[in-house]
Amino acid sequence: MTGQINSPIKDIFSLTEIEKVKTLLRNAEEDPSISNELLNTMIEKQKEEIYYSLRKCDYSYLYGTLLKEWLDVQDHRTLITVNEKQTTQESNSAYKMTEAKELGKFKEIMFSSVDFDVAPFQKLLNELFDFGENVEKRRQIEVVKKATIDAFKFEEHDISVDDLRHCIKGLIAGDLLSPQQKGSLRELIENSEALTDVASLLTTTLRNLERWEWNTFSTTENVVITRGLAGEYKVKLDEDVLTALFLQYVGVYWAVYFKTQFLNMYNGKLWVNRHQSTYGSIDHIRSNFHRSAFLTVLPSSMNSQEKTQLEEYVKIVSQAEPQYESDEYDEIAPESQGLENRDYTTTKPPEEIRLRKPAVDIDFKQKFLHVLSTEIRLNQVLRPNSTMTVIQTEFQAFTSTIPHEPILATMEFFGVTKSWLAFFRKFLKLKIKFPGDITVQEVQRGVPSDHVLSQLFSESLLFLMEFHLISNVDKAHLYRISDEFWYWNQNTTQALLAWSTLNDFTKVVGTKFSENHSGSLSIYSDEELIKLGSADNQIPKKSGPTPLPQRGIHWGYLNLYSDGGFRIDQNSTQNFIAEMRDHLNKSESVLDWILAYNKYMPFFIRNFGKSAFVLGTQHQDQVIESLKKLHEDVFGVVQISSNGSLPGNPLSALKQKFPSLSEMDVIDAWAYWPLEKGGLGLTNPFISIMLLRETYKLRNDTALFRDLPLLDKIEWEKLKQLHETNLKQHKNGNEYGKYRHNHHPQKFFQTFQEYVESRESTLLYWGNRYNSLLEVLEPIHPTVSGRYPWNLYDDTNAEEQNYLTSLFNYYEYQLLKHFGSVDFINTQLLPASLIKNILKTQLKF
Repeated sequence: MTGQINSPIKDIFSLTEIEKVKTLLRNAEEDPSISNELLNTMIEKQKEEIYYSLRKCDYSYLYGTLLKEWLDVQDHRTLITVNEKQTTQESNSAYKMTEAKELGKFKEIMFSSVDFDVAPFQKLLNELFDFGENVEKRRQIEVVKKATIDAFKFEEHDISVDDLRHCIKGLIAGDLLSPQQKGSLRELIENSEALTDVASLLTTTLRNLERWEWNTFSTTENVVITRGLAGEYKVKLDEDVLTALFLQYVGVYWAVYFKTQFLNMYNGKLWVNRHQSTYGSIDHIRSNFHRSAFLTVLPSSMNSQEKTQLEEYVKIVSQAEPQYESDEYDEIAPESQGLENRDYTTTKPPEEIRLRKPAVDIDFKQKFLHVLSTEIRLNQVLRPNSTMTVIQTEFQAFTSTIPHEPILATMEFFGVTKSWLAFFRKFLKLKIKFPGDITVQEVQRGVPSDHVLSQLFSESLLFLMEFHLISNVDKAHLYRISDEFWYWNQNTTQALLAWSTLNDFTKVVGTKFSENHSGSLSIYSDEELIKLGSADNQIPKKSGPTPLPQRGIHWGYLNLYSDGGFRIDQNSTQNFIAEMRDHLNKSESVLDWILAYNKYMPFFIRNFGKSAFVLGTQHQDQVIESLKKLHEDVFGVVQISSNGSLPGNPLSALKQKFPSLSEMDVIDAWAYWPLEKGGLGLTNPFISIMLLRETYKLRNDTALFRDLPLLDKIEWEKLKQLHETNLKQHKNGNEYGKYRHNHHPQKFFQTFQEYVESRESTLLYWGNRYNSLLEVLEPIHPTVSGRYPWNLYDDTNAEEQNYLTSLFNYYEYQLLKHFGSVDFINTQLLPASLIKNILKTQLKF
């Protein structure tokens, strides 16, 4: 045994244990107190430990073998020959055909001549910012124009090493460059001397701005086409690092400037949707939520470029839905007569969003789902006799179809100088060639992908679109998620006006909304749904009145229904399930298979929507049922009895595909244990969802807003009684009481109707309920035994910690049975950098 101390058995057989065994065996020859039973117990124990150690050796060897297998596959892909490449392309013919089709669309759009009349757009600009006799507003626009002229004097500008570092970090965090180029930038950022040289070179380039061309540093003209998990294709220029750095600096500088100016307009008197609201009220929360996402695509400073990457969401082609004729619609959904629309904004300066901070970090699209659901439930209580109209739309290939003329006209309107306008024109009019093309062609429309300058140009036009909307539609709020737009109103006339206003803008700009991804829906209270009735007792999906788009509304895989509920659309998942199955079947290594499964699972769950109180436990039930259905579709069904079955097991499918796992019959615990902790890293998507469902059950609250109207009556009666008491004291000559209503003389008290009209703008208990429905909880923390390996918590957040704790509870006894302990591998010996690279690997299409 002493000769094996440096083997993996060392983890069990420490020097202390070995010395204990040697001492017992040596003394047994002379010590009569050492019985055969004791020796047999010791022997059985050592046999058991040897078994555990050999099991650890087997799994350690298999772990290393699978890492090498993954590396070999990657090397093979890198060094693949031309003939092999052709074979691979044939095997992926479905993807290639789709890619070729998308390429054709891009080429047709980008290279087709644009017959654009800029005069109507310039007229729109002048009308938007024509404030007539309002001297203060006119002065604010003039200040912006004058400031823009001197905003970026390139002739005397220096690019510092610190700014260059921030630009490098921004490019590393973005999608513009290849992994190899990002690796070069990581090396550059560690070399102070090289950074100084590059900063000097870029400063020289900037000071000679008027001579800049796309091929200043490189003659590369090729483009590459990429595809994400959600199925969207993107065309990117295969540009050199120096060009990318230069354009990053210029883009961020201008983006920061214009973001500041646009935010000043948004927070000032130019933005007409400014109304006072009580801090903590529903209107105040709405205002801050809208502000929290306003222009967030653009960086706020040179040192804030390391933005969090946006998660991928599917875009489902909406199906045509039934609609009401206009007279029928008016009969079913009369406009609210008692309550008027509330103010959505406040004149207070920007502040932190007043939503209750979620225990789990979620992105804006998830928060938006919760806000829309809350607004629907609120409207069903406040205005049970009115119809809420929801509109969803997005531009048709916006960044690829934007004419260049409105971009340049916008920049010129706000005061950009001729030299910079000429540079912007060169940036837009790049010359490229697509794969398979011989000639180089000049781009006629669209903006280069993944550049900050492109984001600035797009955001500037979208800023104008929203400014146009709020200038023409009273109290309008447009919610935007990337290039996707949402609008709703309980006033049908206002909703129709908003849709007309948005379409007028697109016509002037030379773009259009996508018919396949535009929809509208009429949402009713329970009482109105009963009046509507349904022949088959199905919950309806009724589109809004024409000319609103007559298709349904999707958020990810969720379908919105006229009762205000979101339900998972199983049909919309089928194409993605087929792609997932194809990825798994074509995986060439065990880790490739696991990576594909692990990428798709959070993608599906993300598009099912993350839970908040407003969605209730029924949403988690839907997610679990959808995951079970997904596993059935991918892995089949396992019959467990004559009356029952379960979805197929991903580990069983993995073993079936890769004999090395089935021959050894690897245990579940090792397969699901994290890769960085010595396991295969297969994820279990059910654990977190089921844990979360139990959390929300503990806070089961199905009232939503339904109990608050009764509370209104109670609170109003209290205030009325207090007011009457104060009046009596005043009449008796006593000191006037503490209560004094702000809007009425002391003799008068507001009516109950006046009181309830302030539910959204003033009454804080309505705001508190609104806020609580948006709350996102962290799953309850499971209890664990004292054997839990706390080193699992290294560099993990609370959500991951809960998952790992539950994982341990699942497999603790299996680990003990097969390895004798729960700590079965020395994680310090694992190749951390290789594992990190494996986990960061993106799926190839």
